[in-house]
Amino acid sequence: MISTRESHLPGARRAYRNGYHEGIDWYSGATGTTIDLNTKVLSVADGVVVRADLDYIEFEKDEREAYLTLAGELHETPTYILDKLRGRSVWVQYDHGVMVRYAHLSKIEEGIYVGKEVKRGETLGYVGNSGTSFAVNDDPEGGLHLHADLLIYGELFWKYIHEPQQIRNVLIHTFKERSQ
Repeated sequence: MISTRESHLPGARRAYRNGYHEGIDWYSGATGTTIDLNTKVLSVADGVVVRADLDYIEFEKDEREAYLTLAGELHETPTYILDKLRGRSVWVQYDHGVMVRYAHLSKIEEGIYVGKEVKRGETLGYVGNSGTSFAVNDDPEGGLHLHADLLIYGELFWKYIHEPQQIRNVLIHTFKERSQ
């Protein structure tokens, strides 16, 4: 289920870093699903892993604050800062130019590596909060959620959609359960 909160949708303003939310967030409560550290992150289709942050090292508090301060001074969030803010991630390339970046993972499933072919429903990792203020403040269960960026041929899918309800409608259609 897609979140009922606009702040969890792509395009939502992120004032703390002078930018916009690139992906979709799934939190307990707002999605009608209970999410905890045992919640598996599953591949949405058959694809190939193109990135797996197996050696991810969490931010130090001062480092994260310096990055956010810099983003504020620049009036945008540079890509390298966004990349670190996503935390531990697995990126999967699917057919037809579709790629999903699964972010803020607590851990990556054993056996996931770059180049691995994955099947729809295969476990990639587990929901977490890596890269967030909760993780930096050593709160392993605070703010648990899955963040997923949906890209089409390298562009964020919502680039040309500006109304939250239109974005929500695209997401509902994209992630609805399909018969096999």
